[in-house]
Amino acid sequence: MIAWHTGVMRWIGLIFGLLGGCADKHTECEPWTDSPSSGRIINLPSPEGTGVQVQIFLSTEPPRGEYPATVVFVQGGWHTDPDPLTQGEPSLRTDLGHTVVYAWLPKHDRRGADSRRALGTAIQYAGGLIADADTCTLEDRLGGLGPVVLAGFSNGGNLAWATAGDPSLDLPHISGIATFETPPSSQFITMDPGTQERRNKRFDEALCAVPEGAIDCAIDYTPIIATTGGSCSDDAECLAIDNNGNGSINGDEFVLGALNDTESGLRVSSLQATEAAERAGVLPESFMTSAEASDFWSQRVGARLLQRAADRHKDLAAIVTGTERDHMQTALTQHVHTVAQAEAIAQGGIGFIRLHPDSAYLEALHGDLLQWQDLPAATTFDLRDMSIGAEPEENQHIRATEYLDAAVLEIIDRSRTQDWSENLSEPLSVIP
Repeated sequence: MIAWHTGVMRWIGLIFGLLGGCADKHTECEPWTDSPSSGRIINLPSPEGTGVQVQIFLSTEPPRGEYPATVVFVQGGWHTDPDPLTQGEPSLRTDLGHTVVYAWLPKHDRRGADSRRALGTAIQYAGGLIADADTCTLEDRLGGLGPVVLAGFSNGGNLAWATAGDPSLDLPHISGIATFETPPSSQFITMDPGTQERRNKRFDEALCAVPEGAIDCAIDYTPIIATTGGSCSDDAECLAIDNNGNGSINGDEFVLGALNDTESGLRVSSLQATEAAERAGVLPESFMTSAEASDFWSQRVGARLLQRAADRHKDLAAIVTGTERDHMQTALTQHVHTVAQAEAIAQGGIGFIRLHPDSAYLEALHGDLLQWQDLPAATTFDLRDMSIGAEPEENQHIRATEYLDAAVLEIIDRSRTQDWSENLSEPLSVIP
């Protein structure tokens, strides 16, 4: 059945390639043995006819296996067009034996259904299921393909999980998903916990829980007010926790974050803040209702879609990682969001889950430069366990994405060898 499905998908890709302007002749597929320093920009036809662009980097080192694995990198924030990559843009190393693919995303839907379809097209190409505009698959170019792994940086982890679990997409088998400091709920995405510079007095990490995979922090949003100006961004209306109860912004309130949805033209706060504003009767007309916010976040919070991904991709592995100070959630001290995401993934039926990559891989890449975390692979996590630490802070000696490098290397090796032991004494293959 799998072979038949793969064959059908490949023919569909070839048909789209022909419709893309190559119907007059079949282009000989030139093998790729290396790539320019800036990678290759490839145009992929899509069923919607809009097309998807990806930027591909081949490894400068031989594959760690018969054929190179392919890692599809998903940028964080609300990035739509990260390629061509610019200096300083989060990116993976290109000297570790696998191919790296970066996808453009549509600008209009704030990482909704169209973004999932665009990323899905890139994943299809990574798995050899569709052809490019020259009617050539990635397998044609490289002679063969290894495992497909997704790497999500920050909010990119949410889109990676949402896409992997989208039942409307025909995807190749995904061997694993690695994420770095991914916000696990709408509360973290809109920064309801605050930051070191702008703390939310009502947030307490001890009040966060993972009931049935739905990560929730019990923040008291009352009294909540709607206001304009002051700390509100772009002169738009915003919601705020009125700490002193005087009904106005005078420095002691906490202004809650909100996202401008380009499709609906409405603003959306976290689901919990929206529900609090509705109960208080102060939700502005310019904001999504709680029903609309629930639908919006249900498509954009990966923790809600884990079971679908587990059902679709058997033996799916997951590695969640983060450092001592989150690149966005700087008010956190116990790394509850990272541990909560790992707990949600375990509850979602993922068979192999690690909090932080095995230290064997970080030591192979960076030696004993820092004191790496080395927690055994486990199926349960306790948010109250204060002994659960985070990786050493990035940017001083190591880039944030190099934790993702270690995580994807481990997933690729474990997928190839089927070694799912809790801890490793050394990497499962030689690292260049």
